[in-house]
Amino acid sequence: MPNGNDDERASALSRKAVEFVSSGRAEEGSRALREAVSLAPKNAEVKAAFSKIQQEENTNTLLKLCQKLVHGDDSEAGAEAVRYLDHTNVQIPIDVGEECLRILLGYENPVRHAIHDAVIAGLLRQSLAARAYLASRFRKGPIANVFNEVYDVGDRTLNSLISVVLDQSAWPSTTIQEEYEKDVFRLLVAKLIEAGHEHDGRAMSGIARLLAADAEFLQSLVDAEIFNVILSLLDNRQPINVRSQATLATAKYMEMCQEKGQRLLSNFITSRVARQTNEDLIVAFSVAAAVFPIVPSVATALFLTDGFVQSLVPLLMTQNNRSNVERAALELVSAACIDRACRDAIGKHCSQWLEELLRNGEGRSPELAAVILAKVKGADTAVEAAKEQRGGEQNSGIDEL
Repeated sequence: MPNGNDDERASALSRKAVEFVSSGRAEEGSRALREAVSLAPKNAEVKAAFSKIQQEENTNTLLKLCQKLVHGDDSEAGAEAVRYLDHTNVQIPIDVGEECLRILLGYENPVRHAIHDAVIAGLLRQSLAARAYLASRFRKGPIANVFNEVYDVGDRTLNSLISVVLDQSAWPSTTIQEEYEKDVFRLLVAKLIEAGHEHDGRAMSGIARLLAADAEFLQSLVDAEIFNVILSLLDNRQPINVRSQATLATAKYMEMCQEKGQRLLSNFITSRVARQTNEDLIVAFSVAAAVFPIVPSVATALFLTDGFVQSLVPLLMTQNNRSNVERAALELVSAACIDRACRDAIGKHCSQWLEELLRNGEGRSPELAAVILAKVKGADTAVEAAKEQRGGEQNSGIDEL
């Protein structure tokens, strides 16, 4: 029968054994537990430690890593979970996929690290059960709370949410899936128009993905206000990732709503040019430049609106602190060079201004001016050369006759 000292030592060893196993030092934990059992096999703490360690050993590897990440704030465990999920042939039991996502989304610390984003995204990519669990969370609601919980984790998790929303196998029926697809689209739009929101790129990425996948289904949710918000993110001062996603969304919407989209686009640009403030001109010129490759006929018609090209340079001269407006105008003029009629108008009304910028401009202006002049003059030179070649061939034919 163990004495009091043995009981105390066994209790201490059992606690140590649990600590060792929880920190990944399984061999040291087993040694400590064996010694505790040999000292006091009937000690309540020893029995509890034995049960806890046995349960730990039976726990799935991925689940243990997620528990360490959440409960122990163990970033190394998170990194190991990401590596585990990166294996293409990983098999995740249904209950494990659900439980991992449950504890990861239940993480209450307001400061999330990038590793949480990577683990959740990997889990949703690899586990159908995790995707189905997330879909069930949305159905239980409140949907706005669940959406915000997922949205705030990070870009990769939001991207995975879009995949879940589009994955019909995660939902009980197509009707339910479409209902929540619309709900998530509306919530993303709300994030996008939220004043001062810091994740425009995240919301815009989600909107662009949904429109790219299902524009015909979602087009009715995009009114003039929402389309104007998307267009405003084509501003050349926005980060490139935001502009690229806004360009994709604009292209898909214009493809599906041709007449309505063209009308909204024209109204957006002309109304801002008419205001003639620095801010409005930068946005208008940026949008027009961005849509030239998407809808060249519409953009060309706007560019060649009677008086626009003729008044462009005088308009720029009236602007205070005009460097940003000037850059936006140069990018628009450069984009317009894809059309011959636009090139002709630029050569006629803007050449002197461009040559002046080439000599005395600041920042990127000389570089952009040089590119535009090369496009205008290079195209004209190529046309003249082609004419001369055709004329030479005709004369040669006459001589031969």
